[in-house]
Amino acid sequence: MIGHIDRVVDTDLFSFVVHHILSQQISTSAQATLWRRLLDTVGNVNADSIIDLGRDRLRQYLLNV
Repeated sequence: MIGHIDRVVDTDLFSFVVHHILSQQISTSAQATLWRRLLDTVGNVNADSIIDLGRDRLRQYLLNV
């Protein structure tokens, strides 16, 4: 037994999925940067906030394209 483990839990399933898709595709530090940008941009990651942002703005904020 290793003892108690503190872990942050995302209770919103959509946000959880988006966060983990990002983390599977890129390095941990890049994922953290993109996740922070997304949170700073939309505030609450959910289907509506992503749709409202639109593809071009999402790409601009996440990729600095």
